[in-house]
Amino acid sequence: MVAGKVEQKDMPIYLDGLGTVQAFNTVTVHTRVDGQLQQVLFSEGQDVKTGDLLAIVDPRPYQAALDQAIAKKSQDEAQLANAKVTLARNTDLMNKKVIAQSDFDTSKYSVDQFQSAVQADQAAIESARTNLDYTQIKSPIVGIVKKNAIMMVDFALDAERNEGLSPEESIYQACLVRFRPIMMTTLAAMFGALPLAIGMGIGSELRRPLGIAIVGGLIVSQILTLYTTPVIYLALDQLRQRKNKRTSRAIDLHPIAWPPLSGSAAR
Repeated sequence: MVAGKVEQKDMPIYLDGLGTVQAFNTVTVHTRVDGQLQQVLFSEGQDVKTGDLLAIVDPRPYQAALDQAIAKKSQDEAQLANAKVTLARNTDLMNKKVIAQSDFDTSKYSVDQFQSAVQADQAAIESARTNLDYTQIKSPIVGIVKKNAIMMVDFALDAERNEGLSPEESIYQACLVRFRPIMMTTLAAMFGALPLAIGMGIGSELRRPLGIAIVGGLIVSQILTLYTTPVIYLALDQLRQRKNKRTSRAIDLHPIAWPPLSGSAAR
């Protein structure tokens, strides 16, 4: 499962999923480059596969750096070709004893210098191309996209305020959407503590109580999360509505008294 909040520079995307080793795992994905977030291509609850595009950081600065590195390599390659022609000519002249040894050595060293420059340019191109690839944030594992997936209340409040749903309908929709992420998160933690609870061998009697406490606590918290959160949400909403009614009734019983007019305004 992919989970998390995408920000401008540091873009954590939490991936909770069933990996190739058939074990629950969590992966946090961060951007490798800085830049303006341009596109977010995932939605909460979406199934993604390995390599699926999740978000895009503005690639234009990194594309410009790549183009500049390619142009620099072309320039150095042209100078290298010219240096090789000069070396070939000076080699022929050197064999004929027309030029000095120092001139021949200079042309030879120029070829070596530009060859090294071309190699450095190629490395710069690879680095720039890598940075450009990092502007595309891709899913490293198979999973489900989520964003604060274990929070039912924030989903219900958002649905109630922005979609106009009733409190009962909004918390019901929140339970449906959040159920799978909540179960996956709890199961991942519970399976991680299970070896402590059922472990055997030397010292297991010391570790087993901790494992049992963790597994039992997760089970209890799971039940409380799934069954009591909607009840508490609706109870608090009813208290809020009663408070609003009392406030409105108090305003109706005690209207605002405006001060009397005086002077010419009263006439």
